Amino acid sequence: MDGCVALGNALECMGNPNMATLLLRSNQIDDQGLCALVAGLRNCRNLTSLYLNRNELITAAGLRSLSALLQSDRCCLECLFLDGLNIDNDGIGVLVSGLASLPTLKKLDLSNNSFSVLGLRSLGTLIQRTTRLKSLCLGSNNIDDTGLQ
Repeated sequence: MDGCVALGNALECMGNPNMATLLLRSNQIDDQGLCALVAGLRNCRNLTSLYLNRNELITAAGLRSLSALLQSDRCCLECLFLDGLNIDNDGIGVLVSGLASLPTLKKLDLSNNSFSVLGLRSLGTLIQRTTRLKSLCLGSNNIDDTGLQ
């Protein structure tokens, strides 16, 4: 978490960093770390790709802060990688409100998580409202045949 706090603080102090991509895959980031990071990411108006994949300690509580960032007018993410976070149905529910407010999103990777048909139904409402989404990865979740109906 200390690393996320330091990075979040640095990004916050920079004003509007020119960074377009932030890769934080497999860093043991937890909910508190994500909250600290999001505080700095609010200033990153040029950030188009965010990789948070394989940070299994992030729960629905941490995803609330990410969802709030996605709802910000300053957020212009086009690619969001959340694969391998162990996101359950509650986490998907939290994310959908933020994702629905993000008109720039083109690619979303939610593979290798643990949501089921209930989470997929929440995502269905997002898919119906989103016109720019070009790629949605959902592999290796708990979606059975009923999720395809």
